Amino acid sequence: GPVQVQITVKDGVITAANALAFPNGDRRSLSISQQAIPYLIEQTLGVVSSSEVMGVSQATYTSNGWRASLQSAIKKAGI
Repeated sequence: GPVQVQITVKDGVITAANALAFPNGDRRSLSISQQAIPYLIEQTLGVVSSSEVMGVSQATYTSNGWRASLQSAIKKAGI
């Protein structure tokens, strides 16, 4: 499934991130998402570009979706 990220920005820096939607259509997808999302959130805090998020090994789809949604959120936030 799709990934949707919500961010909180203060002084041009991401201070919080949350996964509003993530792959969870089957047990494997849900398991991968539950393991990957905390790492993706950690990688997101303090960045100003989605390219700074390295992603999580074995969670390529979730990582790519996270970066795409993050880039959209960053653009909307104007940073």
